[in-house]
Amino acid sequence: MFSLQGKICVVTGAGRGLGRGIALAYAEQGADVVLASRTRADLDEVAGLVKAKGRRALVHVTDVGETAQLQQLADAAVAEFGRIDVWVNNAGGFSNVPGATAEWLDVTEAGWDAMLGLNLRAQVFGAQAAARAMRKSGKGGSILFLSSIDSLYAAPGGEGIYGACKAAINNIVQTMAVELGQYGIRVNAIAPAVIETPLTAPWLATEADRRERATFYPLRRVGQPADVAGRRRRRGLFRLGRGWLGLGCGPPRLRRLGDDERSLSLPHARQQGVSAALADARIGCYSSRFVPIALCHG
Repeated sequence: MFSLQGKICVVTGAGRGLGRGIALAYAEQGADVVLASRTRADLDEVAGLVKAKGRRALVHVTDVGETAQLQQLADAAVAEFGRIDVWVNNAGGFSNVPGATAEWLDVTEAGWDAMLGLNLRAQVFGAQAAARAMRKSGKGGSILFLSSIDSLYAAPGGEGIYGACKAAINNIVQTMAVELGQYGIRVNAIAPAVIETPLTAPWLATEADRRERATFYPLRRVGQPADVAGRRRRRGLFRLGRGWLGLGCGPPRLRRLGDDERSLSLPHARQQGVSAALADARIGCYSSRFVPIALCHG
């Protein structure tokens, strides 16, 4: 896949699902991993698997809904390992607050606030804490957001607020990429469709449910965490059409190690197939203002 040998990677929501898959994929590629979620037992299990791969793991119980705890997470990573190379804003999802997953006529203010806190505020201030640490280190780094296919299309039936948060993330990622590039910090996002995790388990409860959902995608199966974690990246599984959707913010500058620095227009960048998703965790592969979002959709 690629090497993350010696890199320090922070993953929120690392105890289960996508976060667990990402953390383990990073460890397989040589990274030391800071594992964050609300449930210590889940984190301890993942930490054991990371250590079994010969890598170091730091468990830090974190509620991403509490902004102060995000700063504490970044501080703990720096205190333990000296720096942060990669920060993955993975934690998010749905809230049980009434009105949080309602259709728009029934959305409540409390539900709105809960969803924005979990899926927008947490990501913004987690990225801010990471970026400040990366700037201070002088070594740059990579910040990865988890967007969603719901950010690109209508999301009726109770996912409206979730989709709105993810659409906002797409824009935030672009602006952060422009502002933080001067410090050698790259900011990107990937936008999966349905990936089989505890979050999506209710949608895949029976074989009939799985078969129906699988018909949405050209590969006729639902996604797995490994598809997003990058372990199947080279074979191109679980991508739609051209593979990556690029969202640019003005004429981007891209620098690939060993190449002359050059400016590319967004159409040119697309033609060149410039892309980064989870593999963008590789420090020094691309520094860019071009913000790719992977459509893991078939």
